[in-house]
Amino acid sequence: MFRFVVKWVFAFALLTVTYNPGMWSYGAWLANGHDGRTSLAVLLGLLLLVAYVLSLRAALRAVGLAGLATVAACLGALGWVLADLEMLPRNDHAALAWLGLVGLSAGLAVAMAWDDLRLAFLPPGRSRSRSHDE
Repeated sequence: MFRFVVKWVFAFALLTVTYNPGMWSYGAWLANGHDGRTSLAVLLGLLLLVAYVLSLRAALRAVGLAGLATVAACLGALGWVLADLEMLPRNDHAALAWLGLVGLSAGLAVAMAWDDLRLAFLPPGRSRSRSHDE
C-alpha cells in the first residue's frame, strides 16, 4: 500500500507542478512570460515531458490502453454522478480544478500501481507470475 501512496503523491505532484489553479505552476509561469528565462523554461518542460512519458509508459505497461480508457471512463462517470447529485461546486472553478487533479492523479496512480495492487490482493499460495510476461 505504501508503494501506491508514493505513486499517487508522485502523480499528484507531477500534475500540479504542470498546472494548478494557483499561480505556482509551470503553465502559469510560461503564461506570465517565464521571466525571460527561455532556456530554463525549455529544460523544465523537457523534464516534465520525461516524467509524463515514464509515468504513462508504466501505466500503459500495467493496464494497457483499454485499461487506461476504462480508468478515465470511471473517473468521468464519477464526476458525472457527483455533478448529478449536486455534490460539486458549480461556480468554484478552482475547487473543480483541484478535484480534477486529485481524480486524475488517483487514476494515474492506480494504473501505475496496478501490478502492486493486484499482487497485494492475491490469495496466499497463488502464483505471482504474469502469463503474458513469460
